[in-house]
Amino acid sequence: MPQQRTALRHKNLFALAGMVLNLAVLPAGHATDFPPTIDLADLVGNGAMRLDGVANGDSTGRAVSDIGDINGDGIDDILIAAPGAEPAGLLSGSCYVVFGQTSTTAATLDLNRLNGSNGFRIDGETSGQFIGDSIDRAGDVNGDGIDDLIIGARPVFAGAFTFVVYGRSTPFPAVLSVSSLDGSNGFRIRGRTHEVRAGGDINGDEFDDLLIGSEDPLSDPSGFYSTAYVVFGAPSPNAAEVVLTDLNGSNGFRIDGEPVLNPDFFGTRVSEAGDFNGDGFDDLIFGDPGADKTGYNSGSAYVVFGHAGPFAAQLSLSGLNGSAGFRVDGPMLESYLGTLVSHAGDFNGDGLGDVIVASDFAGAGRPRGAFVVFGREIVTSGTIGLDELDGSKGFLINGQFTSINSAGDLNGDELGDLVLANVTAVPNGNASGSTYVVLGSNTTYRPVLELAELNGVNGFRLDGAFQEDSGTSVSSAGDFDGDGVDELLVGVRRSSANGVTHSGAAYMVYGRYQLFRDDFE
Repeated sequence: MPQQRTALRHKNLFALAGMVLNLAVLPAGHATDFPPTIDLADLVGNGAMRLDGVANGDSTGRAVSDIGDINGDGIDDILIAAPGAEPAGLLSGSCYVVFGQTSTTAATLDLNRLNGSNGFRIDGETSGQFIGDSIDRAGDVNGDGIDDLIIGARPVFAGAFTFVVYGRSTPFPAVLSVSSLDGSNGFRIRGRTHEVRAGGDINGDEFDDLLIGSEDPLSDPSGFYSTAYVVFGAPSPNAAEVVLTDLNGSNGFRIDGEPVLNPDFFGTRVSEAGDFNGDGFDDLIFGDPGADKTGYNSGSAYVVFGHAGPFAAQLSLSGLNGSAGFRVDGPMLESYLGTLVSHAGDFNGDGLGDVIVASDFAGAGRPRGAFVVFGREIVTSGTIGLDELDGSKGFLINGQFTSINSAGDLNGDELGDLVLANVTAVPNGNASGSTYVVLGSNTTYRPVLELAELNGVNGFRLDGAFQEDSGTSVSSAGDFDGDGVDELLVGVRRSSANGVTHSGAAYMVYGRYQLFRDDFE
């Protein structure tokens, strides 16, 4: 069965007894349990571990992700991408799998020390492959009860592939080349991609599916609209290669962007959406920041509901009428809504999956922010208006963001939390970057949450160092240390903290609530 990425687990030891998480401004003098702002560097060895890249220019941390339990030991693992690494030539790229462990006390970990027992490295096979530009957990694609992972590549001058690596309970080598994937240990997907993500189990067959956003407008030779793909999970051994253009409805299907007057960007951002409408099937969300529904480049996001099938080889978004899915449109021209999309876990605790939609480059004077849309069992229209998000149906997090994701459950209250980042923020100088955590709540919301209102009770901010692009990518880390509370990953692609220029790093912030108390107040 598909696993819930939100990992909403309960642990009384770390519960915030009596804490009411309210997004309204708290009365003056109200004591907070979390400091509102923390420098990431201050947490290393005392609430966080820094995982360091290897070589100059590796860009380690460009993408980070939880991947579930890939080695079957009962503890969640993580994946960190270094697309600038050169194991097989210029920009061939590497990705690092780090196994979770219950006894870790290290302040830092050099990723070149992974030896197969504590994790392993996945290498590109040729120059310019740039693997790791996009990564994610894949769920259990082959139905063997162990989680898998997916790695995207945006090749500079190499063949276009996505790679799926199967999890297993037998040992992994210290280094695994994607050239070794033969259908028994994983496979490759041929076709140019922009973003790869887990798709959950959208057809209810108990195999998790894969979601691929493509840059190639295969359905429209004019190049005015692009394409995304769903690849259905299936038992292994499988074919060593799947070709996206061969998807026929039985093994997956294609979703085309709607025709527009100008080139759009449909499929540049894709994500699972959890079970938004509560029908037992996982759903999908797609961003199209170039859509023109309410004005030039106003942008849109599309939620497509899963079902038992059958599926046609091609899905038209114009058929979304509320029963099959819906669309959220940007408020005005040049809003570019849909530049960022993600599932949001179950943020408000109603048992339904929520989603978050944002823009990272709205035009001057245009509204910026991330819109959280709460799941609902009945969707009566093919569109949900942003003006409906009155606090009861969702809300706006007002700010500029370059990355958004679900954070899992960081404080053990069984509610999904959110993580949003802005690499252009300047808390510690140029391009230091900030990451914002908004804690889930089942109380009443206001329509708008200002970042300045994060006060330690409803969320907090993590700041990077000068010119390190902290928050390049953000993700839950799952329950990496097996204590029942999720951890947080923050990618820092230009970090030189280990003395190697721009080798990059990822910070894993442990999700024990006590971490944010007296030591950092």
